[in-house]
Amino acid sequence: MSTLPWIKYDNGPLSGNENHAELPTNCFPVRNILRSSSSNQQWVVALRDTEQRRFAAILTTLSAPTPFETEITQTEIKKKQRWTGKEQTVEHLLDGFFIMHHCAIEDPSNVVILRVNGLELQDVTEEDFLLFDNVLQIDASENQLPFHGFKTFPQLMQLDLSFNQIKNIKINVNDYETLEELNLSFNNLTMHDIETLGMLPSLRTLHATGNDLVGLPRRFAKSYIYTDM
Repeated sequence: MSTLPWIKYDNGPLSGNENHAELPTNCFPVRNILRSSSSNQQWVVALRDTEQRRFAAILTTLSAPTPFETEITQTEIKKKQRWTGKEQTVEHLLDGFFIMHHCAIEDPSNVVILRVNGLELQDVTEEDFLLFDNVLQIDASENQLPFHGFKTFPQLMQLDLSFNQIKNIKINVNDYETLEELNLSFNNLTMHDIETLGMLPSLRTLHATGNDLVGLPRRFAKSYIYTDM
């Protein structure tokens, strides 16, 4: 292959007969006439370290949580740690610690359907239920639980409290705002209790079989409500 004048191609080691003074300007690519394998290795190591530091800085920036993400993370940690330190459930008590163990979960938001029927439960810890923000359906039949005990579940739509010896129902403003279907069969309800249930803003279906009721109160007559008596 013909070569251009005054250019030496870097295709091999230096020979002892060449003029070293001419090589830096006549060699392509230009190289150090005193180069050695050790100096090349040091250069590669230095470049690699520099690149690693650069990528580490980029990844750190990309992975750094925003204030909103940090707030969410802290909230999730609080949810998981709320009942840390309790060694056992309280007998007959339905609280957050009981639900976490009963459903075998670590995050309260993972519970959508809760079934605690027939467990001889008698009392609740209402404030714990605020953290179970995805619960839509609860079956708590065959216990001795109060009607008001489930009003703090934020998204609750279906509630079964049949066979709980419930009586004297009282409802406050903002109670059970999302509840659409309610089963209170085989309790101790009176006509006054049924009339009180008419205050629930979203209620569409009421099951009240086995309460010795003979009819519906006039104030409870709503065309969009289905009642099973």
